Amino acid sequence: MTNNKLDRALQSVGMITFVDYFEKFQDASLTHKDLVDMLKRDKNNNYKKSSIIAKASNGRLICKMSQDFDALKTTAFASHADKTTIAKARLLLAERYQ
Repeated sequence: MTNNKLDRALQSVGMITFVDYFEKFQDASLTHKDLVDMLKRDKNNNYKKSSIIAKASNGRLICKMSQDFDALKTTAFASHADKTTIAKARLLLAERYQ
C-alpha cells in the first residue's frame, strides 16, 4: 500500500474510528458484518450505513495490508487530530510496537 493509498484509507475510516476500533480491525475472528454491526451500535456516531461500511472496510484493509503501524504513527503525530485520539494512538504504538 502506497502512502497515498494509506492516507486515503485512513481518511475514509477516520482517525478517531481507527484508533477506537484498532483491536477490532485487527481481530481476524470478526467478520466484516461484525465490524459493521459494532459501528452501527456505537452511540458516538450517527453515520449512514454506506459510511459505516466504508469505515469497516478501510480499517480492516489497513490492518490486512500491515499498515497499522504507519496509520497509528500518522495519527499519533497528526496536527489536525484531537488530543484524545493522538494520546490513544501513541499509547497503542507504545504498547504494541516498542
